[in-house]
Amino acid sequence: MYHFCTYFDKNFLTRGLGLYFSLKKQNIEFSFFILCLDKETYEILKKLNYSELRLIKLSQIETFYPDLLSVKEERTKVEYYWTLTPFLLLFILKKWPSIDTITYFDADLYFYNNPKYLFKEFGNNSVFIIPHRLKGLDKKHEKRWGKYNVGLVMFRNDKNGIKCLNWWSDKCLEWCYYKVEENRAGDQKYLDYFSQLFEGVLSSENHGAGIGNWNLHYYNYHMNRGHISISPSNEKVIFCHFNKVMILNKYGWIINRSISKTSRILLKPYANSIYKAIKKVEEIQTNFQYGYENNRFRLFIYGLINRQLFKGK
Repeated sequence: MYHFCTYFDKNFLTRGLGLYFSLKKQNIEFSFFILCLDKETYEILKKLNYSELRLIKLSQIETFYPDLLSVKEERTKVEYYWTLTPFLLLFILKKWPSIDTITYFDADLYFYNNPKYLFKEFGNNSVFIIPHRLKGLDKKHEKRWGKYNVGLVMFRNDKNGIKCLNWWSDKCLEWCYYKVEENRAGDQKYLDYFSQLFEGVLSSENHGAGIGNWNLHYYNYHMNRGHISISPSNEKVIFCHFNKVMILNKYGWIINRSISKTSRILLKPYANSIYKAIKKVEEIQTNFQYGYENNRFRLFIYGLINRQLFKGK
């Protein structure tokens, strides 16, 4: 039994459901804790009533950690959401102490393969983080946004895991803003210090995990015995982080500049999963219109760059 968690509001609801559907395709037993950041998200997910979902209201977290309310008004919505990341993990491990390992996902991930490969690599360690794996001139971005990506992190419910989570939550409460300073950037750059301060921290060496806008263009992608793999290592793609994809409407979206000819193989499964999520949400709320890109300037610029629309079924 795997235990996962994420958070999102109505603007990321269909992406979060797309992630859930990708996990369902892996034929694994799992529970998926979702921190619902607004009433609409909670009500829709409650009506969908998927057996793996464990819904958590924002008020539950804020009641359990009242110090969060002291910073809520001084931060933007996104900054406050980032502040919540370690608190959600701690909340789950304290409320469900029998859970051995909890894994946090950003809501815009998509799984192409079984997460068991990540857990096998994790072994008996306490904390699991994934590097951006930047190369060449791109390495300069690590100084700004950190060596590691917060899109997937694992914590074991042991002494080292809890110590690390407590430290991270204290730091996010102290400072978590959408800007870059020397030793911090959002909730993410704190991950750079995990291995320096705590024991049992493992940095993943699986190149099929942690593919995203920042490194997508380093690899070639191909089908290999029914799985998408990357060249030249021929490792299976475990998941991709679609942090720069804009959903245009229920029928498709415009892709970002990092999508190459071979990496477009990654988009079709994700497109179908998002399309399925939209249809399921519309069964509950027929006029649901959240999560679509409506900035005409951004659409125009990205359209000039990409000139291609990817559609669901």
